[in-house]
Amino acid sequence: MSKFVPDIAFAAVAAVGLGLLSSAAASAADAQGERCIRLRQIDESPIIDDRTILVKLNGKSGFRRMDLSGTCSGISWDGYARVSPESSICTTDTLHVLGPTGAACQIERIVTIDAKEAGELQARKR
Repeated sequence: MSKFVPDIAFAAVAAVGLGLLSSAAASAADAQGERCIRLRQIDESPIIDDRTILVKLNGKSGFRRMDLSGTCSGISWDGYARVSPESSICTTDTLHVLGPTGAACQIERIVTIDAKEAGELQARKR
């Protein structure tokens, strides 16, 4: 029975450690941005340039900036399509440029931004 007690103690310490790790991982994820945006929350999503999409959410929910992984040739001119049965757009999604380039682009990150930054992005739009 004395062997059983240390095993329980180890399990308890491991569980606490995992809890701390998941809490730290969640904090790191929050610092890096969101993983998804529900489609029904999106009011509009103007493409700023070949690396950036501004997302205006419904009501007073604010803004998000979607940063693409590298330059997505033609997306700012031709737009994009996303093929997915999911009701959210996520960092795991691939965006397909509608024009002749046919480029496929990944979303690197989704970041919450304030109205000032959203205005600056709009002003920068080509």
